[in-house]
Amino acid sequence: MLADRTECLGLPIPYRRHWAFFACCAYPTSQNDLTKNVSGRGMNSGAKSRTKFVESRGAGELKFLSAKTLGLTKNLWWLHLSVMAKKSDSKGDNIMPKYRVLSEEQVQSFLDNGYLVVRDCVDLSVANRWIDEAYSRLGYDRNNPATWEKDIVWLDHKNFMPIREVAPKAWGALLDVIGGEERLETQTMRLRESGHFTSINSLEWSDCFIVNFRRGADKPWQPPSKNVSGWHKDGSYFKHFLDSREQALLPIVLWSDMLHQGGGTFICPDSVKVVARYLFDRPQGVNAHDFDYTEILSKCSRFEEVTGKAGDFFILHPFTVHASSQNVIGKPRFMTNPPVVLKEPLNLNRANPNDFSLLERATLHYLGLDRLDFRPTSAREADWVPA
Repeated sequence: MLADRTECLGLPIPYRRHWAFFACCAYPTSQNDLTKNVSGRGMNSGAKSRTKFVESRGAGELKFLSAKTLGLTKNLWWLHLSVMAKKSDSKGDNIMPKYRVLSEEQVQSFLDNGYLVVRDCVDLSVANRWIDEAYSRLGYDRNNPATWEKDIVWLDHKNFMPIREVAPKAWGALLDVIGGEERLETQTMRLRESGHFTSINSLEWSDCFIVNFRRGADKPWQPPSKNVSGWHKDGSYFKHFLDSREQALLPIVLWSDMLHQGGGTFICPDSVKVVARYLFDRPQGVNAHDFDYTEILSKCSRFEEVTGKAGDFFILHPFTVHASSQNVIGKPRFMTNPPVVLKEPLNLNRANPNDFSLLERATLHYLGLDRLDFRPTSAREADWVPA
């Protein structure tokens, strides 16, 4: 409704903007109608006194203003509306989002911390069924720890389900971050070499679990810090650039509870800014095994443990450096990290800043830039083929 009304006014602001203007009573449909209304022709005095517009700043603050209150003549009122609309159109950091699922707090978390959390969004009946099958695939008895031969295992896919069906809210959140379903790769890609999953389909989730049964349970628990071993950035199958599409997000799906000291992923939130600059300085790209994590971690100070309940979903910026942790409590932890692949590399130089996805906004934010005409200086490489 709001979109229709702004179109009637002829204002250059779609409904997605952070500011919105609309007449609350005798609603003008053109500048001529507005001139008539303000001058009093074609409307009674009561309607005249009620004619006003609303200035909405997206955080609940509303100002109700009338022509009389503003002291505006018929032409100056229209001019005021037009100027304010242009002002709203230019405020790139205060976009009224196009977000269908994400709250303002979740968006800000992605910009401030490099990740956001969507709680309770996975169908747990599917989770429990897939976990039961995983024990059968491994030949383990879930009630007998003596049968758990390996401390940690990486399973390939067996069962698949569209994300929009198994986790509708997670699906909406993913689309909010990448800028819409039209930007998502629909082709299934098969990896030539992998110690985990052998194919990637960004439209589906599967039971390619990482199961931490009791990794490191024979040693005292070590909290997250740069001294923990195994810090890395995901994406072993491609050359990394600032705008790479091959792993556009790092999702963490909790199919079981992820408890404190129970094998939760360690993350380094401020690594996003460091890795962004690292890749910015290397337009030739970086091979997956050539990242200097000693250098990267030396510039980081935030180290956190991811915990949550079965059904929770974490969306991390792909530049997040992370590591596996110990499970000293002995309760198996089931999670997946399904890559999100885009059709095209990130566009950090869109003509209209309102067209930047949240992912693109965040990448620019961590570089301290409004836009960037990024151009790789070497060929892109990915060790995969269409399935």
